[in-house]
Amino acid sequence: MNTSKVLLGFMVTLAFFIFAMSSFGQSKYNKEYKDCTPEEKASIITDNLKPVLKLSDEQYIKIYNIYLDRIRWKSVNEVTGMQNKSLRRKKLEEFKSGLKTILTKEQQESLKNYCESRKK
Repeated sequence: MNTSKVLLGFMVTLAFFIFAMSSFGQSKYNKEYKDCTPEEKASIITDNLKPVLKLSDEQYIKIYNIYLDRIRWKSVNEVTGMQNKSLRRKKLEEFKSGLKTILTKEQQESLKNYCESRKK
């Protein structure tokens, strides 16, 4: 009986820590993007990418516009409940091809590495 109480206490403590860590991991995203307009979100993203990709002013504006279009499209479709997978894939491919036309090969590789490091 005594070991079951210890085990139960351990499981409750473990569940609390897992919940706390998952909440803590999301706080940076929420602080950075909470209550931002699509323009502000696109600006934050592009500002973060500028030093990583060493964007020229012309590239910065084009990348900003691509991200702004994507953010606006996603926000409209999330509100309306758009669930069409093929349309989402098409829009994602358009987004990626737009970036490829603007960025050099080295910048594309830097972007890939940057995105992978942010996922970790």
